[in-house]
Amino acid sequence: MARGKESYYAVQNGREAGVYNSWDDARQQVDGYSGGVHQRFDTRAEAEAFAGGSGGYGGGSSYGGGSSYGGGSSYGGGSSYSTSSARVPVYTDGACHNNQGSNARAGVGVYFGPGHPDNVSRPVQGSRQTNQRAELEAIHDAVETIHRRNDGINYEVKTDSAYAQNAFNKWGSNWQQNNWTTSKNEPVQHRDLIEPTLNRLNDLGDRVEISKVKGHSGNPGNDAADKLAGKGARGW
Repeated sequence: MARGKESYYAVQNGREAGVYNSWDDARQQVDGYSGGVHQRFDTRAEAEAFAGGSGGYGGGSSYGGGSSYGGGSSYGGGSSYSTSSARVPVYTDGACHNNQGSNARAGVGVYFGPGHPDNVSRPVQGSRQTNQRAELEAIHDAVETIHRRNDGINYEVKTDSAYAQNAFNKWGSNWQQNNWTTSKNEPVQHRDLIEPTLNRLNDLGDRVEISKVKGHSGNPGNDAADKLAGKGARGW
């Protein structure tokens, strides 16, 4: 009898993230776990990329499909499935050496998870090398990546920049209505970054939220994004 097609079950957020070749093993990591996120793939490489390269591996037979999990929702066919309405966090940060100085060098950091293929560490583009611009570019990169992934998962982009959070959550809509001028009737700085990011956020709808996290407070995700941004600034 011919062996059925193998399946790999990636747990991105659960008791133990990783890749499992048995649905029973993967289900143990997300069943009853608040914010659990998992997905089935036909290749191990795709599963590892989704799981963030964590490398966990469960033994057992492949899942034959057709069963359902949680409220009758069918699991299989490569579709994404979240065990709750919780959002997957993505951390962004910007760094700038000698900020506002003539030889300033800024960097961008985006952290999806340990070893994740969509993590970003790069220098800020162009001649304007400031910390604010680095923070905005990091959020722009994260939002564009989420749009490109098109995985149906809800995300929360976490920044430690109050300016960046307010630019997208509070001030941006007013700037658009006022033809990109401030309340002081001055041109909005960094419009070239803020406007396309706002447009992309509108495309994504409720799938993405931007929130503020306290910087340098021992938050592992924020610390990881900070390291990526610092490395990006040193990449000059």
